[in-house]
Amino acid sequence: MIAISRKSFPWLLKAAQQGLAEAQFVVGGAYYQGHGIPQDYTEAATWIRKSADQGYRYAQHDLGAMYANGRGVKQDYVAAYMWTDLAISKMKESDQNYAAFTNGLESIAKHLTDQQIGIARNLAILWKPWKDDDIFALPSLNAKNDQVSVQAPKASLPQISHQGPPPVIFVNSIPTTNGLTIDLEGKVASVGRITALTVDGTDIPFGIDGTFRIRRGIPIGESEFHITVIDEWGQVGETTLKAARTVSVAAGGIFPPLEPRRLLAKTRPKSIALIIGIGSYETAPLPEFADNDARSFYDYAINALGVPADRIRLLTNSEARQHDIVKALLTWAKPLIVRGQTDVYVYFSGHGLVSADGNDLFLLPYDGDRDLLERSAVRRKELIDTVVDAGAASATFFLDTCYSGATRSGLSLVASARPILLAVKEQQVPPNVTIFAAAGNDQLSSSMTQTRHGLFSYFLMKGLEGDAAGADHTITAAKLEAYLAEHIPPEAAKLGRMQIPQLAGDGSKVISSW
Repeated sequence: MIAISRKSFPWLLKAAQQGLAEAQFVVGGAYYQGHGIPQDYTEAATWIRKSADQGYRYAQHDLGAMYANGRGVKQDYVAAYMWTDLAISKMKESDQNYAAFTNGLESIAKHLTDQQIGIARNLAILWKPWKDDDIFALPSLNAKNDQVSVQAPKASLPQISHQGPPPVIFVNSIPTTNGLTIDLEGKVASVGRITALTVDGTDIPFGIDGTFRIRRGIPIGESEFHITVIDEWGQVGETTLKAARTVSVAAGGIFPPLEPRRLLAKTRPKSIALIIGIGSYETAPLPEFADNDARSFYDYAINALGVPADRIRLLTNSEARQHDIVKALLTWAKPLIVRGQTDVYVYFSGHGLVSADGNDLFLLPYDGDRDLLERSAVRRKELIDTVVDAGAASATFFLDTCYSGATRSGLSLVASARPILLAVKEQQVPPNVTIFAAAGNDQLSSSMTQTRHGLFSYFLMKGLEGDAAGADHTITAAKLEAYLAEHIPPEAAKLGRMQIPQLAGDGSKVISSW
């Protein structure tokens, strides 16, 4: 800022009133320093701001310093950064004051977060001068006689109705909630002083840096919140936020993450496991998370069932075509089965269907055709018979599927001319076979978005972590069935469905022990 005398001040003021940016800057400096006139920071800020608004870089730098120090204006580091950044943008590294200006910007930045610096830079980008720098000739001071010579302006400066771009509102994203309230939070930024901030017409408080946070009640369904900010020149910035409140299908339930290493069962070196999960079909609707079920169950086959990792075959999605499943049974599983010594585990998560006469249950492979079940799907009975005929000591099937003709999400698997729920005739199972089914034959096998697993698969795996065991560190088929029957129906009811897991076979069979 330039020091001036009492005699020269009236001439400078006249030039400043005519709109000359450098004269406005010098007048502001006079008020700031108290040279020739009483010291007045507020008046200094007014004149320096007028000069800065025309793009005079030294005024922009000094205005930034005033915002940083709270001199003549309310302290605002975002505004300080913006004006200093503007000043530097007009300079070259070789300029005399470049290093000093840059150091000042770095000092201001220490008071800001990365988000606040981003806001300041955005404001700098939005800023535009009110007049081109070449409209007015710059006044020159004569230090000897304290005179100011001013060339007449090429055009008169129009009346300025406001001092910069309107204020802006930055709001953090608002997720869908199932709670009774929602927090609206964000930041308002303005070149000038903010005089009002409202949500739906109600004033709300905000910090020196423009941040705000307020809690509002939200009813079920979609809601809108209208936020308005007004600056000292009456300019308005506004935005409308949409949020939604849903009813939690979990009704407050907490679903712990799966922990497959929580239980390390006794190993069964001669056992094998075939694991199939189809979450994406070639033509059929998607069964949500079915492939995720299979990938997770792989770890349970090792840790909870004791199957060696090199004796597990995992087939998911396009790897689980009819040919792939049949080949895995005949050329992989069957040769590994030692008669009377091998325990076989089969896990399937995907679609199931029943024949039109209700006599056959089918597991639908990736390329299965719902209208050509006998030619394109895998009969459940043939799957069981293949394992039993090969001489398995025991065979345990975990089937997260249903035969109701509907998917986990409620879509129909069958043609519109056929019934949605198909009656299924019960099938007898051999004495060394145990089948855990996700639901009754006329029920729907559901999924849970919260866990990203099938309802049956999630609780099956939690049970195999030891939750279904007793004090004897043993999980029998009966204990596992009881655990599933306790947890699955209530969660299915929250989805408006009935799902009761089924057990076929000997309840005393030991599934896992440690």
